[in-house]
Amino acid sequence: MSLQDVILDIRSTELPRSERAIQHQVIPRILAQLGWDRDNPKQVAFEYEVVNRRTKQTEWVDIALLDDTMGKSQPVSFLEIKAPSRDLKVGMGQLEDYAYRKGVKLVALANGKEFWFYYVDTVGDFEDRRVAVVNIFEDDIDSIVGTLSTYLGKHNLLKGQSERFARQEAERILREREIVRILPTVWHDMCSSPNASLVQLVIEEAKNYRITPTEEHVTQVLQGQPIVGVSPTPSPVRRPPKIDRLRPAASDEILALRSSRDASQVLHSIPISFELLGQSHTAVKWNEVLIGVSRILAQRHPDMFEVTLKELDTPTRPFASHNQDTHTRSALIGDTGLHIEINKSAPDICKTAYRMIKEFHYDETELVIYYRHR
Repeated sequence: MSLQDVILDIRSTELPRSERAIQHQVIPRILAQLGWDRDNPKQVAFEYEVVNRRTKQTEWVDIALLDDTMGKSQPVSFLEIKAPSRDLKVGMGQLEDYAYRKGVKLVALANGKEFWFYYVDTVGDFEDRRVAVVNIFEDDIDSIVGTLSTYLGKHNLLKGQSERFARQEAERILREREIVRILPTVWHDMCSSPNASLVQLVIEEAKNYRITPTEEHVTQVLQGQPIVGVSPTPSPVRRPPKIDRLRPAASDEILALRSSRDASQVLHSIPISFELLGQSHTAVKWNEVLIGVSRILAQRHPDMFEVTLKELDTPTRPFASHNQDTHTRSALIGDTGLHIEINKSAPDICKTAYRMIKEFHYDETELVIYYRHR
């Protein structure tokens, strides 16, 4: 039986409900197809003993994969197992402690449905060190086999290739995280003090819209100021002031939506921008809010983006599809190849955006949508 056969068999039957059954029945079947002798405690150790570095008490890792080629078995990876109904996040703290205690750099959380892989030897919170996610029931079979082989295959682990792959992925994620964090500041600084090249670029681009702004016009727009001599209506690039509460407002007052339960309040309104994970983004149409949120999540979670969006499918139509004809009106999300449905009302777009970030394990407070009534 191959690893593909094992995965298909797991998919075709109901998972055991207990953590112990996942630990001793499901995971070992996968490990066996990855080159491990599950019956040899010098290779696969169940309840591997470690000492908690904070409490000094003896604890046990659910599964330790060991290198027995040098005589004395040394751990090369730890797996912390949870029941299918449990949130894998609850195991992060103890797994981190186990890894540091034994000098293990590549670890995983698993519950029979998912594997979350972490490269410990990098910066940031433990949750930020996740390098790969596998969903046994939803991912493509070839993708599942490839990722499991990369990070849990015996040959790859013992030869150090798994650690090398994980380190490279962690470094890539760190670079992208820095880009997401710093690039808005770069743009803000460029707009605050625009140089001649940027101003001229905007002037040339404006000619495509059959207008010829002056350098002063462009500078004022980039700095978020009203153009002198023109009524100061909100500019698409103008950053809205933050407000702490919603209240009845005049049509030109900027309001903030902070949760899905208040989404009905955006009916008959116009968006201005949104903030996601502390960064501001312009949106002058409601579908731009949904498209923008989708693109940001796709950039931050490339490995799990498509799978996670399946949670937004309806019984009759997928929310995201590689076939744009599936939708009434669609938008392509970056280079993912996925089209999402944008034929929605303003309240529905907001509800969908909040649901999306929740599916990626963010709190609703991470998204604020600024708008004004017509």
